[in-house]
Amino acid sequence: MYWEDGGDEAMLVFNCGYNRGGLKSHALCFRGESDLVCAWSDRDFGVRAKGEALEHLRRLKDALYAGDVALLCSSRFLMRGFNLIIVDKFPADLDAEWVDKQQADRDLKQK
Repeated sequence: MYWEDGGDEAMLVFNCGYNRGGLKSHALCFRGESDLVCAWSDRDFGVRAKGEALEHLRRLKDALYAGDVALLCSSRFLMRGFNLIIVDKFPADLDAEWVDKQQADRDLKQK
């Protein structure tokens, strides 16, 4: 994991296969008014934040170092796509509902 925090913006990257400077000017380039940019591939992912999103990224980084993050890849229900969630912050009632939905999907596929 690569972490860079310049005070007014930060970047978190996993398994970066190429020049980190290139990430800032290409895949993780701020566009328009966005305070958060994300990119992922089959081998790596990165998040870059500034402004209001910066503190959220710092909390995510701390949770990653503490082993308190889960990867949720979903095409429906709560969130779509590639999601990193802080386990301690994920509401227990939504967790139970998500587990129930996943089990129902598995049961349906088996039938």
